[in-house]
Amino acid sequence: MENAKSTPVVIINETLRSRYFPDSSPLGQYIIAGMENDPPKQIIGVVDNIREGGLDADLKPAVFIPYAQMPDPLTAMLNQVLPKIWMVRTKVTPLSLQTTLRREVGAVDPEVAVSAFKTLEQVVGNSIKQERFNMVLAGAFAGLAMLLAAVGLYGVLSFSVAQRTREMGIRMALGAASGEILWLVLRQGMMLALIGLVAGIIATFGVTRFLSSMLFGITPNDPVTFLMVSILLTLVAALACYIPARKAARIDPMEALRYE
Repeated sequence: MENAKSTPVVIINETLRSRYFPDSSPLGQYIIAGMENDPPKQIIGVVDNIREGGLDADLKPAVFIPYAQMPDPLTAMLNQVLPKIWMVRTKVTPLSLQTTLRREVGAVDPEVAVSAFKTLEQVVGNSIKQERFNMVLAGAFAGLAMLLAAVGLYGVLSFSVAQRTREMGIRMALGAASGEILWLVLRQGMMLALIGLVAGIIATFGVTRFLSSMLFGITPNDPVTFLMVSILLTLVAALACYIPARKAARIDPMEALRYE
């Protein structure tokens, strides 16, 4: 167990290891961490990176020094300036242990006040509240834009069908089946939708860099996301096209020939 009299040790994070020990194991080696006159500390472990400043913070080299080996003046200063934060791993509902934890801490030091119990999910959620709001707002505008595009596509095709009523009647009078008329209108609408989809994907590659600060765990040009969104937009466009196409397929040839 490390204490003030044992060999000074330190644990480093993965970023520090990859930067200064890329081709060798850091375990057992010594580094200077702390004040200039502090003795070298032996590396006894490597841990994963921690984003202390938030999920969007850059990963930086970090060292972890045992509390018992911290210099007394520095420890006293930190105790005055920074609150003590303890993480407890539990197999039960975390917040159900509040009374137990207060009792155990009080048994060690009755003058220590214990407050602000939070689960790790709450801590992470609070750190990305602004980003989450921005994404919800962006998603709402994107949904509205998709709805307006679908309504616009439906309107254009409906107007086109109305303008081509006589043409549809002549086609059907000459032997065109309802399915052929349905496919004719559907193909026209889907061609417009696919042109817009391709143009949108190309434009997206130019603006995704502005979304990087709001994305965690995926890249701005994530192929799975692009595929899922493309499928969704195609289905919405197909539905918007199908309604006027079905209307065109049900045109009565005799009424269409008398249509002015």
